[in-house]
Order: sequence, then C-alpha cells, then structure tokens
Amino acid sequence: MSSRDKSARLFITNPYDTTVEAWIECRYGYPIIDDSGKAIVIYDSTVSLQNDLTPWLKPFPRRFLLDPKGNQLVRFTVSPPADAVPREYWARVLVATKLSKSIVGM
Repeated sequence: MSSRDKSARLFITNPYDTTVEAWIECRYGYPIIDDSGKAIVIYDSTVSLQNDLTPWLKPFPRRFLLDPKGNQLVRFTVSPPADAVPREYWARVLVATKLSKSIVGM
C-alpha cells in the first residue's frame, strides 16, 4: 500500500478436504527474540504506537466460509485521517480458521 494505492489483496486458500470458517484480524505487533533464542511476535493493544496502521486498515470480507480446497480473495483498504503524519505505518494480518459449526456433525 502507498499514498497512491490505498488497497491491497490477499488470497486465502483452504488446503483441507473440509469446509472451514476463516476470519481476518489486523493487529500491530513487533518481533523480539525470547530467552530460548526463538523469534516471536508481541501483540500489545495497550500501547499506542505512532506507526500503528490497524485503526485505518479494513479487510473485506472479515469472516467467510472456505470450501474444501477453495480460495477467497480478501481486499484491504486503508483510510488514514487527513492529518496523518507522512511515515511508514505497520500492521500484521492474522488469518484464523476452524471447522465451520454449520458442517460439524453432517
């Protein structure tokens, strides 16, 4: 995304042989190295950070069902306020899935 192109696209693919429910979250997070030397991402919603894009970033659709081996295009738009300071802003896109309740037990 840039000041000229305020949208982005992401394809989500279901690799499984069953329908799954998926949802998209946008969060600000930053990587650190933990005590074991492993890289992890810290998500802290209590911190107000100057480079946080998440208040202005919107995915469409946010929740959806994915057919077995199916795909879904998710579009993102960003709508910064007119007084936003020109700089880089960041967000992480999280995709979560679970078996759809509508198909469990069928």
